[in-house]
Amino acid sequence: MLCTSPGAASHRSRPLARLSRFFHVKRLRSPALGSPGSPAELSTRWPSSSSSSSCGGGRVAVLDVLPTELALLIIAQVDSLATLQQLAQTSRRASRLVAAAFGDWLMTQVDAHASLYYAILLIPHRCDAELIDRLIHRGARLPRHLVQQVIVGYDLDARQKYDDLRVSRVSFSRQLRRLPLDGYQRLVHHGFKLYGKECLSKKDFASLMASQDQEIWRQCIDQAAFLPAPLPVSLSSSNSAYSSFFLFHLDMDTFNGISVVFTFDAEARTALWHGILTHLMAQASHGRLHDVLMQQEPGTLINHARLLPTADPLLMDDRAIFVRVFYDFLSSYPPHFHTKPVMGRFLLYCCRHLQPDFDVEEAINSIIFNAGCERRDIYSHISRFFQLTG
Repeated sequence: MLCTSPGAASHRSRPLARLSRFFHVKRLRSPALGSPGSPAELSTRWPSSSSSSSCGGGRVAVLDVLPTELALLIIAQVDSLATLQQLAQTSRRASRLVAAAFGDWLMTQVDAHASLYYAILLIPHRCDAELIDRLIHRGARLPRHLVQQVIVGYDLDARQKYDDLRVSRVSFSRQLRRLPLDGYQRLVHHGFKLYGKECLSKKDFASLMASQDQEIWRQCIDQAAFLPAPLPVSLSSSNSAYSSFFLFHLDMDTFNGISVVFTFDAEARTALWHGILTHLMAQASHGRLHDVLMQQEPGTLINHARLLPTADPLLMDDRAIFVRVFYDFLSSYPPHFHTKPVMGRFLLYCCRHLQPDFDVEEAINSIIFNAGCERRDIYSHISRFFQLTG
């Protein structure tokens, strides 16, 4: 859970600091609001054997005295990346074992539906043919949409500029360039073996987001292992990535079965927030004060448990993503485009119906104290709302 106390920023930075030697964390600053909330990028690096040392004081690291098979089973049961990093630093042998067992750890800790995509985001340079074969052999599913995006994005110009809206510490397009050639070839090989030429001819993401047929969604998930990530590399930031049907009308069991990507993919999380805000603004634009008063109970406009799966604080700063998306969303409209009543309803909906692991009111209120808030109309709407609501 993300902290909202005055020491929250330092509290969140501690697990990242512990992971810095493990994944070589580099913190970035949010370009729009100038705050350090934008999560850092993980360049993924296991501790080298030279940086790992045996336990001090003559003690022997536990993994150094266990049989390899037993040590690998123990590593597969580690419950977090931070613990895995600490384990890898206990000795040189532990570092080598963690690197060797990471595929098994993924299959144990991450949904088999998303483990391959998770690995490409987290450790792209280690996703060689051997690791991919190991994951697929252990039961990992290979989404056809992922193969399509790997084929499209692998040769993108390294100097490509990314949409400002996509705030993330791990960009799929950027991580894809670190994928080894044999890993790329093996992904394409398995993709064509499973799906044939549909890896080239079909565009699963676009076709599904345009569909409102529950059965078509289930078939694509069951037969093509569809995940709502990565976002297509050609997706325009001016359009919502996720359709209203997907976010609010897809069968809940179906949605929950593929929503794991929103816990570790900051790009997908960003698009999720954008879709939710778009929905709330549409409701506010067509609503009346009576409707607001009748919809005071949380969950009457959106099912927050369904739409806001808990984000992994080691992989993204959900509050920073929300603040950035919220400001960019309002900035996408011309000044004074929305009337005061519409903006009042929109802000009320946000405060009443969004229940993530941080204080939404505090996050919205922080925008008016940020020097990067250049839109006076946004500043005025937010200030007026909190003055009236106390």
